Amino acid sequence: MPTKRRRPARRPARRPARRTARVNPWAPFADLRTRLPDLRARLPTLRKPDLSAVTLRTKIAVGVGLVGLATALVVLLTKKGGPIRLGGPPPEPPTRKALSSSEMPTKSWTGLLGVYRARGPNFSRLADGRNNFRAGIKDKYTTPSEEFFRELKRDYGIERVISLSGSEPAKRTPALARAAGLEGYYFPMGEKSLGPRDAYEQIRAIMRKGNTLVHCTHGADRTGAIIGRYYVDEGIMSVDEALADMEKYNGKDYTFETVIDFIKYGAQD
Repeated sequence: MPTKRRRPARRPARRPARRTARVNPWAPFADLRTRLPDLRARLPTLRKPDLSAVTLRTKIAVGVGLVGLATALVVLLTKKGGPIRLGGPPPEPPTRKALSSSEMPTKSWTGLLGVYRARGPNFSRLADGRNNFRAGIKDKYTTPSEEFFRELKRDYGIERVISLSGSEPAKRTPALARAAGLEGYYFPMGEKSLGPRDAYEQIRAIMRKGNTLVHCTHGADRTGAIIGRYYVDEGIMSVDEALADMEKYNGKDYTFETVIDFIKYGAQD
């Protein structure tokens, strides 16, 4: 029997591709050139001001006002010959190593922040976020001068100095600080007699302004009592935390009971 041949499947006829009309994106702007003159005619006419009508007195007043504005900007951007410090205290200088006995007394504290603990200047920043400092000033360690306090202001932003001890350097410190352009305060007290309540409240009010250095002879007992109670009253530390912080700066193996009681209970008179 003869075999049947299969017919090949018919392929569907190809439909011609549709040609879409090209859209000209610039068509809406085709008549812009013809519309420009009409648009220009609708715009209001700007006229230059006639300065001939302004009196001489008005011109002088405007000139003086501009000069005053420029002067105010200069004063705002500069402060006693230097730029205003924005965003907190100035950057701290590089920390130096502990000084040897042959380098004492030192006339500069640049780089000594936090170097000494429990001896020497005991120069440290407080944990109150107000750029306040604590330290000890003793002839054996430091010889304060006007330049010394100018340096503290320039390097650490210190603007106020509070002296707590009755030693000779502490007596000289407020006057030297004021001569250097800082505020100087003197509240002499002893380790066993930490002064009346109103003296402490005055010290606390000054410290709340910030940028203040509080010092006694060693920066341990009197300074530790004032700073510890200040921490407690400001809600920065508990009594136990303030006592532990005070001990960090005390180089002795004992602490005056009056200092402990002052931190715990505050001034009693």
